[in-house]
Amino acid sequence: MTDPVLVPRDGLAGATVGLSVSESADLDRLGLRPSHCRLAVVEVARAVLLAGGTIVYGGDLRPGGFTTLLLDEVRSYAHGRGALLVCLSADAHHGLTNAQADDVDRRLGADARLVLVDDDGLPVRPSDRHAGRRPPDPAGALTALRRHMTAIADARVVVGGRLTGYKGKAPGVIEEAVLAADAGRPVYAAGGFGGAALSVARALGADPEWWAPPGVPVGADDDGASRALVALAETISARGAAPDGLSNDQRSALAATHRPGEIASLAVLGLARARLGGLA
Repeated sequence: MTDPVLVPRDGLAGATVGLSVSESADLDRLGLRPSHCRLAVVEVARAVLLAGGTIVYGGDLRPGGFTTLLLDEVRSYAHGRGALLVCLSADAHHGLTNAQADDVDRRLGADARLVLVDDDGLPVRPSDRHAGRRPPDPAGALTALRRHMTAIADARVVVGGRLTGYKGKAPGVIEEAVLAADAGRPVYAAGGFGGAALSVARALGADPEWWAPPGVPVGADDDGASRALVALAETISARGAAPDGLSNDQRSALAATHRPGEIASLAVLGLARARLGGLA
């Protein structure tokens, strides 16, 4: 696989890019596999890192998950730069002892940093957590995590995502897009894998062709998802979308493509342009 040449290596220097991703329930219907989604994540991460950017991801620590994929890319293309922030919600790190949290951080080394976020949305050191604390409300903890990540990210890239069976108040990909738009951050919706990202693209007005077959994305009528999408559309209507550096045609292409290289090119090139005051 060749490295994508998208923008100068310092084109995203100092920029932090939030990445929202999970597998979509539409993959089979679209003739795709989970490996396609994973490859898209790899390409986006690599493009961000080669351009000098930092990735923020709200993940878990399961072996073989998206956190592992991202860490592999950071070690290959931004070794020693600390270019990955792995943020855990209060619900996710509640069961970790201080020693376990410190051990995870040590294993990440100089390539990434573990950020524990409390249920108020503030970063907290393992030793500052209260002993004997009650388990936090999962939905509230996830929203707090997402607010923190929005505050430290300059843009949000969304890929895939389920519209049903989520733990929070709304599907995570959609809630993160809503928070980003409300904070005036550009949102890059890669809708070619269906799922929540396609719903976000449509709420942003970026899918004028409605290219997907009927019934895609699955779960679009979920109550929590529908409410969050209405909130996203209302935010865009009231304040306008943040400049994303893409033309209308490029935005539409991003909403429909499942090609990893094209997703990476459009998202990273758009953000680099936006930082320079390029296309709206």
